[in-house]
Amino acid sequence: MKRKISQKIISSILLLFMIVSQFGGVFAAQVGETKDLVSLGECGNDLKYTNSQGVTVVVLTHYVVYNENGKQYPAYCLNVNLHGVDDNDSYGVEVQDMSQVANNQAVWRVLLNGFPYKSAAEMGLDNDYQAFAVTKQAVYSVLDGRDTSRYFGATEVGNRMANKVRELANIGRNGTQTYQDPVITTNAITNAGVDNKDKNYVSQTFVVNSQVNMKDIKVILNGQSAPEGTKVTDENNNSKTTFNKGEHFKVLVPRKNIKSEINIQFSISGQAETFPILFGKAPNSNLQNYVLTADPFVLSNARGSMSYNPTGNIELTKVTSGDSTITGDKKGTGLKGAVFTVKSKDGKFVKEMTTDEYGKFKLSGLSLGEYIISEKLAPDYYLKGKDTEFEVKLDFDGDKKEVTVENTPVDIKVNVDKDADKNEAQGKEIVNYEIDNIKNLSNVKLNEFTLTDDLPKEVRIQNLETGTYNEDLKYSITYNTNKKSNIKLQEGLSTKTNNKIDFTNIKLENGEYITSYSLNFGTVKIGFSNNSKMKVVTKVEEGLLDKSKFINNVKVNGTYLKAKVEDKDDVPVKVYENILKIKKVTKEYNQYTNLDAGTKINATFELLDENQKYIDTLNVKSNQDFIYKYLETGKTYYLKEISTDPYYVINTDLVEFKFEKNGQTIELEIKNDNVNLVVGVEKEGPTEAQKGEIITYDFNKIGNFSNTDVNNFIWKDKLPRQVTAQSLQTGTWNEELTYKVQYITNKNTNWKDIGEYSTTKNNTIDFTSLGLEDGEFVKEYRICFGKVKQGFTQVEAPKLLAKVNDNVQNNKIFVNRTYVTATYQNTKLEAKDDAHTVVYTKTPAKDKELPKTGLDY
Repeated sequence: MKRKISQKIISSILLLFMIVSQFGGVFAAQVGETKDLVSLGECGNDLKYTNSQGVTVVVLTHYVVYNENGKQYPAYCLNVNLHGVDDNDSYGVEVQDMSQVANNQAVWRVLLNGFPYKSAAEMGLDNDYQAFAVTKQAVYSVLDGRDTSRYFGATEVGNRMANKVRELANIGRNGTQTYQDPVITTNAITNAGVDNKDKNYVSQTFVVNSQVNMKDIKVILNGQSAPEGTKVTDENNNSKTTFNKGEHFKVLVPRKNIKSEINIQFSISGQAETFPILFGKAPNSNLQNYVLTADPFVLSNARGSMSYNPTGNIELTKVTSGDSTITGDKKGTGLKGAVFTVKSKDGKFVKEMTTDEYGKFKLSGLSLGEYIISEKLAPDYYLKGKDTEFEVKLDFDGDKKEVTVENTPVDIKVNVDKDADKNEAQGKEIVNYEIDNIKNLSNVKLNEFTLTDDLPKEVRIQNLETGTYNEDLKYSITYNTNKKSNIKLQEGLSTKTNNKIDFTNIKLENGEYITSYSLNFGTVKIGFSNNSKMKVVTKVEEGLLDKSKFINNVKVNGTYLKAKVEDKDDVPVKVYENILKIKKVTKEYNQYTNLDAGTKINATFELLDENQKYIDTLNVKSNQDFIYKYLETGKTYYLKEISTDPYYVINTDLVEFKFEKNGQTIELEIKNDNVNLVVGVEKEGPTEAQKGEIITYDFNKIGNFSNTDVNNFIWKDKLPRQVTAQSLQTGTWNEELTYKVQYITNKNTNWKDIGEYSTTKNNTIDFTSLGLEDGEFVKEYRICFGKVKQGFTQVEAPKLLAKVNDNVQNNKIFVNRTYVTATYQNTKLEAKDDAHTVVYTKTPAKDKELPKTGLDY
């Protein structure tokens, strides 16, 4: 509101204060509400102020408040130059936060240390009216930066008030206090687990905290999310729901009632002391906005949760079903080294377990539910029992199930199988081998378990996928060549990884090649086996004897004590050759090359696969037979011609072929058409015209009518001196290009650019705006297209407008000539046309004369 003083002093103030509450504190006045402001009267005449002009005035202030829940809260105006609430006028303001107003922290510090958050007595004043007036002047001071030394008292009370204004303004300007959001937090200080005071419960400890002072903090459980018997306690497990800031509390849950994963929700509420201020927006821009004070405490809420996944335990014991003559174990003795798979019925948990020296394994912390225990491997010298699968169920948190499994004892055996993806192959062809069923079929472990693949000299190994195995081991790969033996390639490979080995990166001497490789597993357990197949990629050597045969042999061996065991498999492959022959010839006599029909010429083809994807580039020469070998049988291939000798047209049709059977020879003769080089242009104009008349020339059939692309395609138009070019419509064209328009004049024979244009737009060239000198005129213009495709021609025909000069003699004939030029290789192409026009003048009959004839160029 306006301060009532003996002289009118006006200032404009803007206030910004933002309060952000992460959890949405509940204020005494809510954002969006309208609060009615009223004046409780003037605040006395004890305080004076000397303005910058040296005029001393009495500071008059109206004590403005609003009512909320039976309490009155002070409101301080912000715009001293506008009308506000006084004894005669009152109005309502819309409650908003302070985010849009400047200098909010300074204003908040003034109010925090001023009225009403400090009482008049705490401020060293006699009553609320004095406290209100002082606080209001301090707010003005931090907003407009006024000199607070200009305040002084008319009385002793006034001196105290002036000192307090200076103190509050200094706090607002230089203080370090900042507004804190009314945030209440709860943090877990322990993980959810078995309670440390009562093992029949699961508990988790939390702490309630806030960055501001709080009171009346309550913790309330969401009963729908909590199992029966869940309660809130202090750290000594005493039931309790009301806590102080910083105090610890527990959530306790009976373990027997936890039968699935729990997520217990709870809410926390408390009173946060934030000393809030709000913004009161006036109903229109002619009235003052206000800063509203409120209850120092704000209701703040938070949510918390306790999550816990119940678990149980399984204990298995492996024992002998009888006495062992090999180990000396007596019936019922626990057996070490038995391997089991424990799997939950839902498939989410799978784990392999091995019995310890007492024949036991324990699984703790398992999710509740049903489990299947499968015996995977028996210990050395023992066979798995008849029953190898057992079911148990964990019903509640802490549940424990015990299982006992018996074993009884025998022979050593290994296995390996190998297959190829084909039984016939040719040079450069890839032969893929698969090695499978790599197994230790013994009922005991095997030592020195090794797989060796003996490669025939007719193939070169490219790469290898080792496959994966059911036992976690580290193994090495070695190889032999025709010149060296037992070369270590890699070691420390994991059987759990399908390792990829690239043999093409091995540096070999000239003439050296790999003859075999070995996977050296060392010791493997009973039932050792590959999980995925080994894959071997080989490439057949070129130049093999047709219909010969090569054999690949693989073997697996191992030892147990002093016994040795081996298994092997052979894969034979027969050799064949697919041959492609290509001959490129002329289709007919060629006038440019002087070659007869059937003459061999050069050409380049792209070899494409059945999906028309690039494979290779084939260069067919006129002076040699072209032979290409080793394309696959049964696949469709294409030849795409990409270049040929000059003066022959590239064949755009794909040539399709397929080897229907192994060992087939395909001969292809591909003929090429000659180039047919033709360009064209036609021009039409009026047969007669008068002096000063605007005449039109139409152009048609401008184009490249060759069966091949041509270069340097230019259309030119040479104008007779009897006309002056006015404008040209360039027409549109069936190939998207950018062309250049140029011209020469009777005074400048160097071609000059007008501009570059698109063939897709019918552009208009205004020759009258070229800025020519007096007596200068366009003699010739041309359009330069550059390289154009076969069939290039106009869509919309070009037109030229020209004006017949006034000084042309009657009956004179003038000629407009147009022509097209282009090049192909070393051949120049040209086409031309012209239009003849006679000039006439209408004269009275008595003045008729015989016409003068003749051409004027």
